[in-house]
Amino acid sequence: MLWLLFLGLTTLAWTAPDIIFKLLGNQMNYFLALFIIAISQVVIAIPFLIYAMSTGELTSSVKGYYLSASIGVFLAFGSIFFFYTFKYGTPLSIAMPVYGIGSLIVGALAGVFIFKESLSPMVLVGLVLGTISIVLLTIK
Repeated sequence: MLWLLFLGLTTLAWTAPDIIFKLLGNQMNYFLALFIIAISQVVIAIPFLIYAMSTGELTSSVKGYYLSASIGVFLAFGSIFFFYTFKYGTPLSIAMPVYGIGSLIVGALAGVFIFKESLSPMVLVGLVLGTISIVLLTIK
């Protein structure tokens, strides 16, 4: 059950920036903010890299480099798009649930089509209800 603790911490850590994006508003240029975000991530990663090097656990492959770069690209564009979500006036109370439920749906589809996982009938019902909730949240 330790995974549940880490998943809860992940949820908090990945939700906080979305809320802070809304607070950022017009406080600074979005692209400068993205640069500062990237620098902050590098600073956080350095001690972990040093530790991995010291224990001999710093492994890599060419595929790993490509996949890591892809993650960076998607995170950067996701951040930019989320900045613009708020720039054009989307309330946090709508943006976060749509993003969260949308992530659930995309994740479930990736599980099925990329990783060949199966979905239980209850999960399918949940995904359908999630899709309905996105529609209801975005109707004016």
